[in-house]
Amino acid sequence: MNFDAVLEELIGLLDAAGVKVRREALEESRGGLCRLGGRQVLFLDTGADPLQSATLCARALRRVVDIQDIYLRPNLREFIESMESGDGQE
Repeated sequence: MNFDAVLEELIGLLDAAGVKVRREALEESRGGLCRLGGRQVLFLDTGADPLQSATLCARALRRVVDIQDIYLRPNLREFIESMESGDGQE
């Protein structure tokens, strides 16, 4: 699986859901979803590899949108669902 492509697709889905995605050099944190000024923001560490960032995005997407209500390519849906079941690699 091309995790760079998965990451970009997940970022697009988060953006469509109203989540601002920011890539920052985070020293001791991998990043995460938070609320700043009434808006949800997902911080991604610029030092993380694409799989780690895609995993973080998938988990954030599950928190902000019901993925059953949107169309997802089958392999992307499988990746997102694997994050919830704990089968995802980190």
